[in-house]
Amino acid sequence: MRTIKLLIFNICIIVLSFGQTKEKMVLEGNNEYEKGINLLQKAQAISGDSSRQLEADALMQKAISKFSKAEVNYKKAKEKEQEYLEAEFNLGDALHKQARYDDSRKKFESIISRPDISPEVKSGAHHNIGNSYLEEFLKDPQNKSDKLDESIESYKNALRSNPSDNDARYNLEFARRLKQQQQQQDKEDNKEQKDKQEKKQQQQ
Repeated sequence: MRTIKLLIFNICIIVLSFGQTKEKMVLEGNNEYEKGINLLQKAQAISGDSSRQLEADALMQKAISKFSKAEVNYKKAKEKEQEYLEAEFNLGDALHKQARYDDSRKKFESIISRPDISPEVKSGAHHNIGNSYLEEFLKDPQNKSDKLDESIESYKNALRSNPSDNDARYNLEFARRLKQQQQQQDKEDNKEQKDKQEKKQQQQ
């Protein structure tokens, strides 16, 4: 399985003053976010080794701390300009990486509702909403089955806005395969339950 990819705005700027400009705040947020990603990848790389579980957990906590710092910087940028798109978009990503899925989706939904955004940005917001639903489902398939349906619809919306979003297309197909597996499992479980009931009735 390919890694579920979050889209993030990356900005390259030359800071001409020592003032905390909104661009500088986003840039600093992006730096913390990337540090968090690197730590997260290291944690995932060793998480399968039970002898290194404590090390993996420590790396994960450090990653979450970096995402939290990124969140702070993005919020500072928004304080300077409430409608600053890059800050809003990347704030949604930072919240997502802290598993604050509802808060993350609210940020992306607010972006989608803007009348002036490009199809590519709108697609990216739908894409990331789909990722949040899919990750919620993967963490608890038994109790979060509705999240899988939500993820499929979000990826469809991403492709409606930007048909060239290949990552959304890949994730859509992955989510659809999971849905098929879920339906097959439900079918087998229902058959097993029915067989048990029939056998019980025959024994009475």
